Amino acid sequence: MELAGITAATIAPKGGRILRDASGALRAIVEEKDASPEERAVRELNTSIYVFRSADLWPALEALEPANVQGELYLTDAVRTLVEAGRGAAVYCAPVAEMGLGVNTRAELAEAAAVLRRRILEEHMAAGVAVADPATTWIEPEVVIEAEAVIQPFTMLRGKTVVRAGAEVGPYALVEDSEVAAGQVVAPFTGLRPGGGAA
Repeated sequence: MELAGITAATIAPKGGRILRDASGALRAIVEEKDASPEERAVRELNTSIYVFRSADLWPALEALEPANVQGELYLTDAVRTLVEAGRGAAVYCAPVAEMGLGVNTRAELAEAAAVLRRRILEEHMAAGVAVADPATTWIEPEVVIEAEAVIQPFTMLRGKTVVRAGAEVGPYALVEDSEVAAGQVVAPFTGLRPGGGAA
């Protein structure tokens, strides 16, 4: 395998399209602005994450020409060059479309953060944590919460916080790099900082 592209199958309307031949093998990647209406109908999108063998990549880069509507050099054309030269190529399809989200603006960053936030909350709830209002709760990735803990609305758990079984936090609480003991209640409008001090 000389080249592996990473893509996400999604229905989002923006992004380069993965084009396959009759056998299903990667044929090319076409940028949206250069795509025909038929190519734009393809819903397998390029996330612009690639793995190349350097010995193959450098000659392919040298062969790039700005023969497109934007007059730019496209890395995706290097993929086409390698495929047409008979080099092996493969596409990885992400199991979840959100894995392919690109972040180029603050709005896109907020969208990606919301996806991560939802995934974290769902994992905690599946493990037995009661999250009273997921829409207003923020739990960072390294936080550990044991089963039967209750997280009330408008609560933020940050850093390496640990919430033990049966504890209740919030509402309107901020806990950062602290441990909430089993059965303990963190009152509304409380802030716990590193070292366990309340603010």
